[in-house]
Amino acid sequence: MPAVDPYRAYNFKLEIQGVVEGHFTECDGLSVKVHSLAYREGGASQVTRRLPGPVEYSDVTLRYGLTASRELWDWFMSAVKGAVERKNVGERCPADTGDRTHSRERRRLPESR
Repeated sequence: MPAVDPYRAYNFKLEIQGVVEGHFTECDGLSVKVHSLAYREGGASQVTRRLPGPVEYSDVTLRYGLTASRELWDWFMSAVKGAVERKNVGERCPADTGDRTHSRERRRLPESR
């Protein structure tokens, strides 16, 4: 009998430092907003030009998680105790075909609500 994969229904993966540390069934808040900066050139005051400005990332919420590792919990508890350690964090979502992934990486601190 083949082994049962307990993470099969957990489509969203949480990577910390390149290692998958958690599996989740829901992921909300994956959005990026690029603000534009308007300016007028000297001599052509009727024309307003726009340049890409600051980039704003939304807060990501992962729900209904499962993990076999204590790394995520230990990292969170160390931040609660005041020993904040920055790590590279990424969210991965398998594409419909299952062989490619869409991912987003960001450098974040552990947060509590």
